[in-house]
Amino acid sequence: MKRLTIHRRADAAHSPTCGRKALLLAGAALLVSSACATDDSAAPTSDTDTPTALSGPCVGIGPAPELAEVTWLAEGRLMAATAGGPARCLLEVGQAETLEWAGSADRVLLGSTRAVTAEGEVSLALPSDGRVRWSAPTGKSVLHVDAQGRLRKQVLGGAVSELAAMERADDAVYHPAGLTIAASGEGEIAGGEVVRGLFVARNTGEGAPQPLAEGETARRIDSLAFSSDGALVFVADHGGHSDLHRLDLQRGTMATVATVSGQEHIGRVAVSPFETDAVAFARCEPDGTTRPTFAERGGSALALEGTSVARAEPIGWLPDGGLVLVARPRCDDGPGSLYVFQGGMAHLVAEDVETAAVRAVLPEPPPSPEILPTSPFA
Repeated sequence: MKRLTIHRRADAAHSPTCGRKALLLAGAALLVSSACATDDSAAPTSDTDTPTALSGPCVGIGPAPELAEVTWLAEGRLMAATAGGPARCLLEVGQAETLEWAGSADRVLLGSTRAVTAEGEVSLALPSDGRVRWSAPTGKSVLHVDAQGRLRKQVLGGAVSELAAMERADDAVYHPAGLTIAASGEGEIAGGEVVRGLFVARNTGEGAPQPLAEGETARRIDSLAFSSDGALVFVADHGGHSDLHRLDLQRGTMATVATVSGQEHIGRVAVSPFETDAVAFARCEPDGTTRPTFAERGGSALALEGTSVARAEPIGWLPDGGLVLVARPRCDDGPGSLYVFQGGMAHLVAEDVETAAVRAVLPEPPPSPEILPTSPFA
């Protein structure tokens, strides 16, 4: 594959891009506009203000649910609810800063030191700093990037091993097929030069990482995520502006999805694993002030303006296209209100939510990119 460079698209206007067509979804349930300033007069903007009712004691996480669930942490408990159903307590978990379900939806990460399966809790022998993610497609291992930029993997209940020999990793994520890992940071290219960019490596850690794209002026590349067709979505911070890019690994092409300028930065990014073109991200000022949330599905902007989630933090996408968000007083600061945006309305799920995640069995993964020889699942 030819190596690409990451730079600002020449026609980007240093503001989030907008959809160019109207799209009617779910039998006239959701109308999205073609302009940057969404025409909310053409879309419902009311909210449902009654949170989901609680039902019964904690029941454990059990097997993967048949229907997708919204899950969240509140007051030391892991909660869950399906669309229109009552909330139920899964576990008493205490404190946990992050929450992430594996693609099999039968195991969950609580921060970087604990995983819980239907059989019980598993302690992870990993530092408490940095970012932890599940392996793909089913979550037999966890992937960890620590504060020093070291990339490691731990099989659940097994040993920790070093992965991709990069100078420094900023972020890393499994390709949905599970055979390769995409990583961002500083690595060596042909000739021995160390550059900042995107790299791909075997899931076993064997061999040197191969460069995908050089960062050029990028100071940091993170928020890596794969869409349903295997394209890699990521954020490149260039100092004066930040870009959200989409890299098609099969075709070797890159597109700029959105750009934010000045001191504003791109916060949490949510990429749908169920659709090709569904992405959302939070927009934040340095002082924590929230900006209007960017959200597109099928190339058209969601009509969030005028609802309770106009400046909310996107959490994830449901299989039916619903967008899960948490509305907080400030970016990444304090508990907030959990909503599902669907049918042009923000449906309130719960209050005083610390963090949240979508629990759903992921679809069959796209083919592994033909970059490295295939290896067994890890």
